Amino acid sequence: MNTHADNTPVPRPTCSYEGSYLTLVDAGLQIGPFSLETRPGLALGYAVNHSVTDAVPVTTVRTAARRQPNPDPETSMIALGYTQNDVAWDMAFTVLTDALGGLVGTSFALDVDSNYPTIPMSIARTTINQPKLVVQTSGLLPTDYRAQLRLRFWVNEIETLPLDAWLAVQINYFKLDPPALAAARAAQDFSGQPYVTTHELLYYPAHGDTPNSRMLGGNYPAVDRHRGPKVLLQR
Repeated sequence: MNTHADNTPVPRPTCSYEGSYLTLVDAGLQIGPFSLETRPGLALGYAVNHSVTDAVPVTTVRTAARRQPNPDPETSMIALGYTQNDVAWDMAFTVLTDALGGLVGTSFALDVDSNYPTIPMSIARTTINQPKLVVQTSGLLPTDYRAQLRLRFWVNEIETLPLDAWLAVQINYFKLDPPALAAARAAQDFSGQPYVTTHELLYYPAHGDTPNSRMLGGNYPAVDRHRGPKVLLQR
C-alpha cells in the first residue's frame, strides 16, 4: 500500500488503453442510375502514443486518417480498462475540453460499466457549449472495483475541426486529511476540494489530411497541468 508522509493511504489505480473504434452510418454505393450495395463509410486508423507527464501516464489518441464519406451520425469511441487496486478511495472521473473552444458544437459521453453498478460514474451525452468545459463524476470506489470506461465523441455535422482541439479524460483522487474526507463524504459534496490526477486520456478528434485543416494556435494542454493538487470545479 502506498502512503503519504503522514501515513494516510494513496490510491494507485491502474488504467489501460483497450482500443479506439469508429461507428458510421451505412452509405449506399451508387454509380449512375444503379445502386450496387450498401457499404459502411471509410474509416481508417488512430495514432496512439503512451507517455508520462509529471509522473502521470498519458495516452494520446489522434484520428489518423480521413473518414470518407462523412456521415451523420458519426461516433468515435475509445475504451479504457480501470482497476482500483489496493486502496478504497473517493475518486473522480473528469472530462475537460480545450481552452479556446475548438470542439464547441460537438458532444461526448463517458460510459462506465463496472462490477459495482450501484456506484454511478458515467457522464451522459453532453454538448460542448463553451471553452474549458469541465464535467466530473465522483464516488467512493472499493478496493476490488473494476470497470471499462468508454469515451464516445460525436462531430454533430461539423465538417472540420482544428488540429489542436482536444478533450481529455482524467482519473483523479481527492487529497484530503481523514476529517475533511469524512465531512465531504457525509455531505456527498467534494466541490472545492483538492484532487490529484493519476492517469489521463488525451483525444484529438481532428485529422490532418484535408485542405481545410487549421490550427487555433496556443491551444495544446499546458505542460505543467499535472503539477500539484487541483480543485474540483463542479460535481
